[in-house]
Amino acid sequence: MPRNLFGGAMSMAIPKDMTDISLLRQVPDHQEVFADAQTDTSIIVEILESVPHTGIQALKYHYEQVSELNADDQPHFLHVGPLSLDSVPKDSAFILCGQQEAAKFNEGAEAKNTVVVCMALLRLPEHDTDILVTKNTPTRISTSSSRIYSNVKNI
Repeated sequence: MPRNLFGGAMSMAIPKDMTDISLLRQVPDHQEVFADAQTDTSIIVEILESVPHTGIQALKYHYEQVSELNADDQPHFLHVGPLSLDSVPKDSAFILCGQQEAAKFNEGAEAKNTVVVCMALLRLPEHDTDILVTKNTPTRISTSSSRIYSNVKNI
């Protein structure tokens, strides 16, 4: 079921069991954030200023920025490549999946979780804009993390 994003400027299919995080806390204007309380999976849609890199390098840059924010100094790339979409010009969409060790809310190294991070980048050069869609799926959650769910393996 498509959900309106950014005041109706665009829409995207978001799983119905995901909660709009802006109902719970403040979310920056350039982001839409959804989360599943049962799995701790999240989806973040961001409208960003275009970065000065081309193609896949632009997506790697965005991924490395997230790694830095997560204080993960050894992020792993699992897959990187072009994304083929019928309505998007060639060389404008890319996908990357990686794995990071990240703690929520800067909880510290003892609370780091293993998270598969999948990102899709849609570049809109005519608007000097990058649209970044990120899905974070924890595969291991630390017992020191702020949330622990029974269906995710604890460290």
